[in-house]
Amino acid sequence: MRVFPALIVVVSALTAVSAADAQWRSERPYRGLFAGGVGETEQSLTATGSLGTGWDTNLVADALGRRNGRISDVGSQFRGGVTTGSAVLSYSLNRAAVGLGATAGTTARYYPSLGGRIIRREYASVGAGASLGAGFSAQAGASYQPYSLRSMMPSLFEPRLVDPVIVDEDFPTSLEHYFSYNAGLGYGRRLTPRGTLSASYGYRARERVGVLTDRFASHGASAGYAYAMTRNLSMQLGYGYSRALYGRSEFGNHFVNAGVNYNRALSFSRRTTMSFGTGSTASRRSRSEAMRFRATGMARLNHEIGRSWSASLSYNRGLSYVETWPEPVFSDTAVAGVGGLLNRRVQAQVTARALRGSGYFNSDGNRMQLYGGSAALTVALTRYINSGVTYSYYRQVFGERIMVAPGFPNDLERQSIRVFVSAWVPLYQSARRP
Repeated sequence: MRVFPALIVVVSALTAVSAADAQWRSERPYRGLFAGGVGETEQSLTATGSLGTGWDTNLVADALGRRNGRISDVGSQFRGGVTTGSAVLSYSLNRAAVGLGATAGTTARYYPSLGGRIIRREYASVGAGASLGAGFSAQAGASYQPYSLRSMMPSLFEPRLVDPVIVDEDFPTSLEHYFSYNAGLGYGRRLTPRGTLSASYGYRARERVGVLTDRFASHGASAGYAYAMTRNLSMQLGYGYSRALYGRSEFGNHFVNAGVNYNRALSFSRRTTMSFGTGSTASRRSRSEAMRFRATGMARLNHEIGRSWSASLSYNRGLSYVETWPEPVFSDTAVAGVGGLLNRRVQAQVTARALRGSGYFNSDGNRMQLYGGSAALTVALTRYINSGVTYSYYRQVFGERIMVAPGFPNDLERQSIRVFVSAWVPLYQSARRP
């Protein structure tokens, strides 16, 4: 069991390819030249750095770096050139039953239009996971990062509790930072040749931050049984309960997963797989409030292209607890991406995301829409030096009743383009034991 993959997570972040959107499985390992060979190490300590320059049409929260700036000025005045830099130190331990990872980094953005002010943000995370035996596993982690709405945006792959914080230099973030932590237990065991029992428990919390004056905490447990009718078709029945605390407001949610999961290679291509499932959720804010019943579901399509390319499309509908939002969010989300290696030196990635939904109190003034996309083309000069160009687009539209953080207007559109050079330095590596 590999609890922590190679440090391609951090490398991907510095090359504008989100770690959650660039998964390298053991049967399709990363074959690129830049930072290659990391997957064969059991223990490593690496340093990465990046320098870039580009153009930004809307500086968003960075405008707060000018103390006399007004929020209304964000959409019209603060645009222009930007110089970026980042540095990250990362450690990973990857053994059969135990994994450990830690990262610490900083990013800096220099805007000549803001009077020469340099605006910095810090990132740090630590995570651990272990296989306890008899079907049990455990994970725990903590992170320190700037406030943003990134956690609301869908990802191609579900992030794990122990994944490090992604240093994304192109996503809008605030000057406010916050601390969060999480832990989880899991269990899975095959009871019969066709039946599998699974259970899990998870806890997440966020401390108070300037833009979010209330503390957030949530915990939940679930259990399910899956019966394989055929090799690719299974009937699934599961139940879970979760509770979240947003300051003095407490929300409870019952969710049932009773449906069909279908996952098989399609007839026209053994490299193409499809899966889907259905369920329902029942939530309420207090015991005196009536239950709110809603249908949930998911669908996913994957296609592997050659030895290193892949394309994915996923859809999800459900209720989620977002640590950077003051209440539960019920939304429909979709994400699509395609990427891979043109050759050992050249890598390309394109991703598009969308979210449409509302806060817990569904009304016209409480609706939200988020759209985002990115494209990156990187060229490895050597195993230690990489260069590339990135383009990103972001749009948010919130109802008039939604209050977001300072520097994040309810109606915002932003585009940016950046060219960069990054370096990767392996400070220490030890080979994985046979």
